Amino acid sequence: MARGIAKIVGKFAKRPIWLIGENLGEVAQDNGFAFFEYCVKNNKPEKHYYVSTENNKNMENLKPYPNKILKYNSFKHLVMYCLSQYLIVSHGIRDVIPSIVHNKMGSNPKKVIYLQHGIIAMKKLSFNRNSYNGMIKKFVVSSQHEKNILINDMNFKPNQVMVTGLSRFDFLVDRSKNNETREILLIPTWREWIVSSRDEFLASEFYTHYNDLLQDKKLHSMLEDNNLLLKFFPHIEIQKKYKDDFASSSDRIQIVQLGQESMKELIQNSSLMITDYSSVVFDFGYLEKPIIFYQFDLEEYLRNRGSYVNLKEDLIGDTAYTKDEVIQHITKYIENDFNYKPKYLIKSKKYYAYRDKNNNKRIYNEIKKLSVKKSN
Repeated sequence: MARGIAKIVGKFAKRPIWLIGENLGEVAQDNGFAFFEYCVKNNKPEKHYYVSTENNKNMENLKPYPNKILKYNSFKHLVMYCLSQYLIVSHGIRDVIPSIVHNKMGSNPKKVIYLQHGIIAMKKLSFNRNSYNGMIKKFVVSSQHEKNILINDMNFKPNQVMVTGLSRFDFLVDRSKNNETREILLIPTWREWIVSSRDEFLASEFYTHYNDLLQDKKLHSMLEDNNLLLKFFPHIEIQKKYKDDFASSSDRIQIVQLGQESMKELIQNSSLMITDYSSVVFDFGYLEKPIIFYQFDLEEYLRNRGSYVNLKEDLIGDTAYTKDEVIQHITKYIENDFNYKPKYLIKSKKYYAYRDKNNNKRIYNEIKKLSVKKSN
């Protein structure tokens, strides 16, 4: 029925329809939402729809655009999917396609613009130019270094990859020095090999090391003595299953739950980031703020996930392998007022081609070039 209606409506449609989204429609805070807002606020001529579930964790962000939000799996969503010119996504095409066609991704007929979730570097992907039936028309990267990874390791053609920078970078502002109480963000990445059961998770190195750090009395005293707040933000998939297994006796440590604060707010408000292999380090590095990489399970990570860069030489921050080393690095950053070290600023340059807040403009222009080529 949706296809039939789309055929009729399509005869009268004057503007292309772009479906935009991220993370299965569950949030509105990443590159999908950033690009959607850019298009709407700049009155771009296409019809832009943001695809969202009813229980979106960032519903406040969507309230200004009631006529441009498609309820995931609604009949209107089905019709607009059939009519759409582009699927513009940050995590995968399930961000915007109805559930009824999820199992048909291998024969996807729609043109895909891949905004990405983060800069590709420390996490190998089972992804290549033939993914989604070879329909990826443009893939966003932030540097020539990253473009080379897609071409050499993922078999993309050079003209499929656009060096523009990530959409969300345009809206990042460092607000960390505005806070009377300075904040530290602790944000580990996803490890799919440790979450099959709660018993396995609680016995994992991941849980043991992060829980021990959260309970460390020396860390508690340091935070108290220096008027600091540490915010621990587990990955969304870990939060879904095991968020209640993390706690701290210190009121200087907060376990941030999904929807409580946006990723953008956490990054902007923090003076220091502690992570392991997460691509959000590049948001932090974009703002030229210090990073500590807590890599107690480096060999296991490389065995299970792998990296496109050398995790001993190419990182843009200090590395720690024990909680004591983490605390030592925090101490040093407190002493130098959380300033980014010049050597890491130099290392970071290969990851960013632009820092000019025009990433969305470049992305939009590259998409429009596809239509120009077609008409020619």
